[in-house]
Amino acid sequence: MSRSIKYPAEAERFYNAEDPLKSEDAEMTLEECRKYIKDILASDFVFTSFSFNEEIVVGDGRGRLEARAGFDDDDRRVIQLPRWARSKYTIIHEVAHHLVDHQCDHFAHGPDFVRAVLGLVRAEFGFTKYFLLRIRCLFYRVPVARHEA
Repeated sequence: MSRSIKYPAEAERFYNAEDPLKSEDAEMTLEECRKYIKDILASDFVFTSFSFNEEIVVGDGRGRLEARAGFDDDDRRVIQLPRWARSKYTIIHEVAHHLVDHQCDHFAHGPDFVRAVLGLVRAEFGFTKYFLLRIRCLFYRVPVARHEA
C-alpha cells in the first residue's frame, strides 16, 4: 500500500512547533506504550472525532532511528517505537497519523494531521499544552485544518 507525504515543508515547520512537547515526557516501557495507545483509541475524543475502531500493533522499533506509523506486510496498522521514542507525546503524534490516514488515505503532516494532533494534545494533556502547540503552529506558519476537535 503506497502512502505519500504531501506536505514536506509543513512537516519541517510542524517538527519545530512541537519541540517543547517532545522534551517533557519520560520514557515508557513498551507495555505502557501499548496500554496508552489502547486508552487513546478507546477515548470518547477518538470515537466522536474519527470513528476509528481498528487495532494498532506496537513494535519495539529495533533497528530504527525514528518512531514510525505505517503498515506491516499483512496490512495491519503499526507504530514502531524505538526506546528513545516511547513517550506520550511521540505516541500521540504517531497515533494521529493513523487517525488521519483512516479518513484521508495518506500519511501527511498536513493540516488534517496537525488538527488531529492538536485535538489529541487537548484531550490528553489539557488546554495549556494545546494552547502552547497552537501558538507555536501559528508562529511557525503551520497550516491547521478548520474544525479543531
